[in-house]
Amino acid sequence: MKPNRPAASDPKAVAEEHYRLMLAARQAALHTQLLREAIVEVGERRRREQRLVQRLQEQYLQLEALNAQKDELLGMAAHDLRNPLSVVLGFADVLLADPAVSGNEQLREFGTIIADTARHMVALIDDILAVSQIESGRLTIDREPADLAALVRAACVPNRMLAERKSITLLEHLPAHPVITRIDPLRIRQVLDNLLSNAIKFSYERTTITVRVWVADDRAFIEVADQGQGIRDEDLGKLFRPFTQTATRATAGEKSTGLGLAIVKRIVELHGGTVNVHSRWGQGATFTIALPLVT
Repeated sequence: MKPNRPAASDPKAVAEEHYRLMLAARQAALHTQLLREAIVEVGERRRREQRLVQRLQEQYLQLEALNAQKDELLGMAAHDLRNPLSVVLGFADVLLADPAVSGNEQLREFGTIIADTARHMVALIDDILAVSQIESGRLTIDREPADLAALVRAACVPNRMLAERKSITLLEHLPAHPVITRIDPLRIRQVLDNLLSNAIKFSYERTTITVRVWVADDRAFIEVADQGQGIRDEDLGKLFRPFTQTATRATAGEKSTGLGLAIVKRIVELHGGTVNVHSRWGQGATFTIALPLVT
């Protein structure tokens, strides 16, 4: 007996299966092509990103080098300017102490203008030097034991003279005993001069500036409080940024660089301390510095 042959395939079914397989093959080919193109695109994009990163790195290094050159040049220029200005200031003070000058109203006025201008320029150069050192990371602190109360008392002497020109009273509330802290006296004096000069600059005539020093919780505190214009709420957040100007304006047209408080904050932080401000617009401002005591 002969084996049974398989039934003949349905021609329509075979055609449909062939068409389905052909579509699947075309889709697979299309997907493969798209995948190849995507791989090429990703590779090209990655190469573009790598070139961009490389260019950014090169530009960053160039900017760093230029910024270092700027800081070096600025520091050199400021240092070279400071010495002759200090000489001018010194001779102006000598002339103002001469009875022949102090007794002549016009000469005294001219001498005062020279001294004030030179003093302002020296202070400006000191701020520029400090900012240059801060930005370049070269601002150093030379610590030594020092009496903070005596340092504040000494800083009040020249600033009281400036305050009296605006009929401003500068009061001190200092402890009778020494307040010994381990600080850089020159840098902390720079902090005090900036805070006191700002208080004078932004205060009205016939008001009072109060300076306090006290000790609490192993820290020494310095407070400078004025009765000036105060600081708007929206300006408090940017107060310690370099070159920042706020809505508060000097009451007698004094110049302001916007550097002083940025320098104050950085110097205090390098001492391991903090600086805070409390103010309401129209009600004056109070700056408080906290420094660690010598243990």
